[in-house]
Amino acid sequence: MYDLHAYVRNTWKYRDGWAGQDDWTFIQTVRLTPAVQVREPRDYDDGGSWVQYARLPAGTTRKRKAEIIRAIQHTVSGNSCQHEHDCCGCAMHYATVKSISRRDLIIHTNVAYNY
Repeated sequence: MYDLHAYVRNTWKYRDGWAGQDDWTFIQTVRLTPAVQVREPRDYDDGGSWVQYARLPAGTTRKRKAEIIRAIQHTVSGNSCQHEHDCCGCAMHYATVKSISRRDLIIHTNVAYNY
């Protein structure tokens, strides 16, 4: 298990590589399980699919749960590529977060490489 400091991205002025210059709001620290690969890469630009789980604190309201889901998705998705040209090989992460019970979430992340 590890802690993820989950933030919501409020502005989208900058591309992912410079997303740190956008306005972000801290929502909550969430405990995540280690990622487990559920789909092998299909070819050179595919990084496979990964799954991990999170458990929310007892008493989390529906509204707060929706904020946390959004924050996890914003924090886990994206990339840090700052290259000027395509085919740099940087990894891009596309995360979806779904509720599987009152307190448990599943985070499904697809990884692709820029080739």
